[in-house]
Amino acid sequence: MKLGIFGDVHGNLPALKAVYEQLKKEQCNKIVCTGDIVGYGPFPGECIDFMIERKIDSVCGNHDEYTLIGYLGAEVNEIAGDVIDWTRDVLHHRHLKWLAELPKKMTIAGCDFVHASHVPTKKWFYIVDQKSAEKNFEYQQSEISFNGHTHVPVIATHVPGMPVRMTKLKDGIVCGGDKFMINVGSVGQPRDKNSKACCVTFDTKTKELKVIRVKYDQTPVLDLMKELGFSKYLQNRLKKGK
Repeated sequence: MKLGIFGDVHGNLPALKAVYEQLKKEQCNKIVCTGDIVGYGPFPGECIDFMIERKIDSVCGNHDEYTLIGYLGAEVNEIAGDVIDWTRDVLHHRHLKWLAELPKKMTIAGCDFVHASHVPTKKWFYIVDQKSAEKNFEYQQSEISFNGHTHVPVIATHVPGMPVRMTKLKDGIVCGGDKFMINVGSVGQPRDKNSKACCVTFDTKTKELKVIRVKYDQTPVLDLMKELGFSKYLQNRLKKGK
């Protein structure tokens, strides 16, 4: 089976559409999302409707959860919090219901999907270095797992008796024999100094990864963010990919 995997859409409908079309061109049998469909971006309801209409399975991300509980219950800064509360106000009941039903973990074709990590903590755990990756592998049971959360495409590899390795995600990596946590980057707000939307494909038979960057027109997103009074910081972050 060929899986198409993306995450951290963050209310960016043009980027979501571009990634979806590219994954269909890649002839993926199944498309999966690692969460955070909303937050930061100005098209939250439209992105949720897109996911529903195309029957794209997703796990719950921290911004999905924060939208349900409101900014006061979220572990984010004021800029992100303002968008969380705005998102909560503009979403229809059906959108909130869909977000509330998202699972924290999924297993598809033998691969696990989580938003942040497998670490059982109330806070959303970040895998950002060797130490945090080692903590994740203490709890990850599956050979291959996919996540998002940091918006940076990397792969953490666990080989018994050896230090955990974290490297930049790139084409041609074959995941076999060890444990892997694969961060698929971000569709709607990349943070690896590349503003192109990010996604991956994974062949469950050959276990080969392919990293895909998709250029899209940011103008509709940036124009609406400006019209709605979203922070210039968020607008600049989108333009610069960091």
